[in-house]
Amino acid sequence: MAALEAMACGLPVVLSKGVYLYPEIEQAGAGLVVDGDPVGLAEAIEVLLRDATLRTRMGEAGRRLVRERFSAEHVADQMRSVYRNILAGTTQARR
Repeated sequence: MAALEAMACGLPVVLSKGVYLYPEIEQAGAGLVVDGDPVGLAEAIEVLLRDATLRTRMGEAGRRLVRERFSAEHVADQMRSVYRNILAGTTQARR
């Protein structure tokens, strides 16, 4: 949740490949992904500290990603879809 909260605030993130959302974040260009070692983490943070343009671009990409994929409305739509599919499968199974 911390990565989503940071991105919602327009901040770039640095995270490990073990984090659940890393493929989406990497694909959106919303942050830097490291292997999880301390040196890689420090280097990624240093890259962001030195490049204000990159921070801004990644922050905007993160905010856009959160708005498009993780807003309350989007998540509610996804949940409705799951329930509709479950109910459709249950209804068909009873016939």
